[in-house]
Amino acid sequence: MIRKVIIILVLFMAFSFARELNTAANKNASQINAGQNNITVIHNPAVQQSDRTDVILYEDDFEGDVSGWQTEGPWILTEEQSMSPTHSFNAVNNPGGADEGSWNLYSPVYALPELGDGEVMRFGFSLFIDTPDFDGDGDNSLEDLYRVSLADVDALAWHATNFNAFAGMSYWCGDESLQGYSDGWLQFLDTPPITVPGIGYELSAQLKWGIEDPCGGDCGIAGAYIDGWDAANVRISTDGGTTWDFLNGDDPYDFTSGYGWFFNGEPEYTPGWGGQQDWHNVTFDLSAYSGEEVIIRFAFGSDPAYSTIDDASLVGFFVDDITIENIMGDQIFAANADGGDDPMIAAGLAWIEQFYDYGDPAGPRPGANGWEEYLPGYPYNGNVFLDISDMAGKNIQFKFMMVYDGNDDGGSGDGLFIDDFKIYKELGAPPAPTGLAGEALDSQCNLWWDDMNYAGTDDYIYDSDQVTQLITLTDAGEAWAGERFDIVGSSTINTVSVFNANGFPVDVTVAAFEQVGAFYNLTPTYQTDVTLDADWNDLTLGWDMGSGYIIAVTFTNEVAAGLDESNPMGHSMVMLGGNWDTWQSVAEGSGGSLNDGEWGIRANITTLGADVTYNVYRDGEPLASGFSAASYSDFTVENNITYEYAVSATFPSGDESDPSAVIELTPQSSTIYEIALDDGTSELGISMGSGNYMAVKFTAVGVDDDLVRLKWYQQGDGGAFYFYLWNDDAGLPGAELWHHIIVGGVEGWNSYDVSAEGIQLTGDFWLGVKEFSSTQDFGFDTGSNGMGYWRQGGNGDWQLLSDLGFDGNLMVRPLLDGGEVQGCTLGDVNADGVLDVLDIVRVVNFIMGSETPTDDEACAADINEDGVIDVLDIVNIVNIIMGS
Repeated sequence: MIRKVIIILVLFMAFSFARELNTAANKNASQINAGQNNITVIHNPAVQQSDRTDVILYEDDFEGDVSGWQTEGPWILTEEQSMSPTHSFNAVNNPGGADEGSWNLYSPVYALPELGDGEVMRFGFSLFIDTPDFDGDGDNSLEDLYRVSLADVDALAWHATNFNAFAGMSYWCGDESLQGYSDGWLQFLDTPPITVPGIGYELSAQLKWGIEDPCGGDCGIAGAYIDGWDAANVRISTDGGTTWDFLNGDDPYDFTSGYGWFFNGEPEYTPGWGGQQDWHNVTFDLSAYSGEEVIIRFAFGSDPAYSTIDDASLVGFFVDDITIENIMGDQIFAANADGGDDPMIAAGLAWIEQFYDYGDPAGPRPGANGWEEYLPGYPYNGNVFLDISDMAGKNIQFKFMMVYDGNDDGGSGDGLFIDDFKIYKELGAPPAPTGLAGEALDSQCNLWWDDMNYAGTDDYIYDSDQVTQLITLTDAGEAWAGERFDIVGSSTINTVSVFNANGFPVDVTVAAFEQVGAFYNLTPTYQTDVTLDADWNDLTLGWDMGSGYIIAVTFTNEVAAGLDESNPMGHSMVMLGGNWDTWQSVAEGSGGSLNDGEWGIRANITTLGADVTYNVYRDGEPLASGFSAASYSDFTVENNITYEYAVSATFPSGDESDPSAVIELTPQSSTIYEIALDDGTSELGISMGSGNYMAVKFTAVGVDDDLVRLKWYQQGDGGAFYFYLWNDDAGLPGAELWHHIIVGGVEGWNSYDVSAEGIQLTGDFWLGVKEFSSTQDFGFDTGSNGMGYWRQGGNGDWQLLSDLGFDGNLMVRPLLDGGEVQGCTLGDVNADGVLDVLDIVRVVNFIMGSETPTDDEACAADINEDGVIDVLDIVNIVNIIMGS
């Protein structure tokens, strides 16, 4: 409760401050090789584990190589201040407003992993901010402040589209899902290098924009003169894109200094267009660039607030029919977005502001009174919890922007210091039970699953002792091939056996990588360097481990890892770059050049058990909890109703796991029987087309047996079809008995309850389907003999499927209820409804061997139910007759 209150207070403080102040703004690849085949895998930097709660994905204390960090203006790497141990980046605040402007520190590009269930990804850093001039003139608007933004580096906005196009397709700087643009964009559309032959050449383009209106004067942005917000313009470079000049055309720019440029690190006094402008032609004289090689750029920049989400008319910047020609019609360049070899090149970043903050020691704001770690809940305005989970799986870059105004009316300080930047992952729930299975009986459902409390010593072997495939890297370097061991709770790796498929001794490293949340650590918990002889090698280790791990061996371009492709079981893993991947996913992404399999790695492991209790959920609601057995029987079910079951585990810490995978069970009377002509395995999918029918003949066992359920196997999810029932007419489907539309099946077996329809069947009948255009293929079993038929339309003749080459059975099945089974009444051996001496005589005859009982007679005679018909049963019957 105390922790919850603290979080609420932090949030309250953050949003309270946000109301008080404002910023016066308007708002190395490597490859693997199998034989002659290879695939490319991207490297990521190393990951380090911090503790059992957080996993550090990236961390930089600025002590080593910082070449990936880019600085501008007063940003420097310094030893003047640091959190740990000696270096930090400092946005220097020189006296007298000498550093007026906005200055950026750019991070390297980070490849973020995907997240597991319940996991959250955040960023953080440490800071010391000595900027007393945060509100020097006391007008309640921030003057010196800093902003933190990030960008998805692959999210390029310029693309060809027919949305609001001029003709055919046009170039658009916009997001299709937004039908416009977001805050913090800096996007470019460039021509290739073009040589202007001489004077008299003009750039011509059709332009359209729907951009935020200019502010109409000084917008009051700290550190710059700004008279426009979001902006578009056209630029030209004569040095290959290193520097740019602004092109002025026959449509003058609407303002001289756009905040959409300045916010994204562009210089003050960068002009631009704003407001609303429909398609119109704009020309630019290129005579000044005669004889020069140029690149022409169409640019768009948006500031940190107010975009399409605020105003649907802000649709962005459009360009079409780009040409360069002279008055004689000599054309040297053209592009119109209509396809073919499009010469235009998109670039830029869409910056997403995370928060802004400032350095008030009295507030106090984080870091204003000395070095402090900037934690979730601290931001003054914006992404309060530093949560970047929505960026999982993307390549991102961070930007720290320091904004200084042109004076020190609030005092002068040393500026902003940044250290110990990190991206980390908070772990989700502990592991859920696996292997949930069950059976449905008469008014009963039994469940069982893998026991997380199991303790013992076992050999874990996933290969089939056919380790024949050699996997190597194509380039120099080292990678890891490992087997995943899904152990829950503490364990000891006693021994490991590794197969050396190279045929000669090799030097490798064997290591264990512990599981942390849904991911596996990239630094070993244990490792040992060994020389492996050819064939199997046994290593005695004694490594004590936590829950779940990968045991792996190194391989290179010269030393192969051995793979058994005969029976993949899904336990093989590989670390080719900075992340663990399943070998199955690598094989599937290789275009057929690699196969799935299991590495030649085995282990003898002693498990101690996780000491959990289990919780059973039925149809999403709690059913039972607090028991340690890995099984459960539910006696509170009704027949012919389908139930969904899942199981979770509660650990000694009190944390409950997520639910396991869900299974469905349908209890049914013991008198229900299923008629199956197929063997349960679908070898191919079959479809007769929309409006056509298929049918299979079945035979009821009894008379007037109730039809309770229909089953079918389909290839793929979704779709719709009709189920049909017909009587038998001389060996063909006859009169229709019933039909019903079925919608939304899933791949595999499906069932539909028809017990309420009151359908009774005797002897031969036909079950079949009528298809729609959306119908998924039905499963077809070619491993059994079938006599299926099909019919074209409602009036066609029934024909054998085998005449079309489909030899086997359509995978549909009926389930029928044959009625109550006649059991026995204990003691009433002759089943006359009375217990008397005649029943005793029959029991004596059974004991003497003069008569052999039927099953029902044996059931009735064994009145004490000890499994033996003897004198004790006679005594019991006599006692009942005598009333004692």
